[in-house]
Amino acid sequence: MGPLLYSTNVKLKWWIQRTYRSGTHYVWCSEHFDSPPGVPLPPSANPGDIYRRLKDDITGKDGHSTKINEQRACLTGLALEWERKGEIGANDKEEILFKVTQASWDDWSPLIYIIPRALVESRMAAVPISQRAAPHAPEYIIADLREVEFDAIEL
Repeated sequence: MGPLLYSTNVKLKWWIQRTYRSGTHYVWCSEHFDSPPGVPLPPSANPGDIYRRLKDDITGKDGHSTKINEQRACLTGLALEWERKGEIGANDKEEILFKVTQASWDDWSPLIYIIPRALVESRMAAVPISQRAAPHAPEYIIADLREVEFDAIEL
């Protein structure tokens, strides 16, 4: 186990969580940015592969991008869930849904979150093996990552 965790997210998700969730972020993360030697990470669990795929789709303006469509569906679902739980109001939900449907290519650009493990270790939840991309590839969820606990970079 290294001292850092990595997650790749789109700018729009970062902005929504900063704006409507008071800078509290929900992330899936990995102990590796890219596959370490001898331990190949499946593309859907590899922050490096996710970053490159999103970057390629943005550069190529791929209107059928699977990753962008997944992100669109995820953000829509989160807005509906947050409203249902009373975490945001109806107006905020509508604003999020509007922003998701009207997002520019730049809004879908990937950001890499670099998370010092020591800051979040007590709040990391291991993804159950049945929900991982592969049994040998540990993944974690941090449901309440605060902005002071990570750096977001763009390559």
